[in-house]
Amino acid sequence: MGLSVLEPHTSHSWLCDGRLLCLQDPSNSNNWKIFRECWKQGQPVLVSGIDKRLNSHLWRPDAFSKEFGDQDVDLVNCRNCAIISDVKVRDFWDGFEVIPKRLQDADGNPMVLKLKDWPPGEDFRDMMPTRFDDLMKNLPLPEYTKRDGRLNLAARLPNFFVRPDLGPKMYNAYGLISSEDRKVGTTNLHLDVSDAVNVMVYVGIPQGEPNHEQEAVINGRKEVMITIEEGRCG
Repeated sequence: MGLSVLEPHTSHSWLCDGRLLCLQDPSNSNNWKIFRECWKQGQPVLVSGIDKRLNSHLWRPDAFSKEFGDQDVDLVNCRNCAIISDVKVRDFWDGFEVIPKRLQDADGNPMVLKLKDWPPGEDFRDMMPTRFDDLMKNLPLPEYTKRDGRLNLAARLPNFFVRPDLGPKMYNAYGLISSEDRKVGTTNLHLDVSDAVNVMVYVGIPQGEPNHEQEAVINGRKEVMITIEEGRCG
């Protein structure tokens, strides 16, 4: 309540019994004022509505498959962390929303996969300039999150410091298929060396001919998507 009094000119709400600030207008120039009060306390902040500002056609699986499908990549089987080498990136993207097109394990079951380091290293800007510009143009809280943001201290570290990688990095993974998959995740628990802004640019609902267990999970995903849409948390 105190923060709302400090900055009444932002469209925001409080989630999780007042512990999570949700900024509802990513273009509001006053967002940084209320954000900094939460940031001082080490609290996360959720910004909704960014997906409505992005060029959605750029971030669809079929767009990545069409433009970059012939690139060689490594995949990770999220169920056992095994590396799958010597595959084309279209092998991942074509199965993103179509379960029958997914690579299968030795038992003939579709795997839960993620792309390993793609685009590699610091190649995002060079390999995907249009997507880079679309993302940079629509980052929330640009004072903090843009490379040249006036409050982005990482961009102003002296040269004798080892500067953190300011990204952006892409994270691409399938959703979990069965109830057994809930015991695993698509990334390991880790600690980043700097603060980060994470933007969910696309969420897909896989189609196919799943068994009853998979169908229940997919129906649950649809409910989540409806909740995200209604809450403007995309």
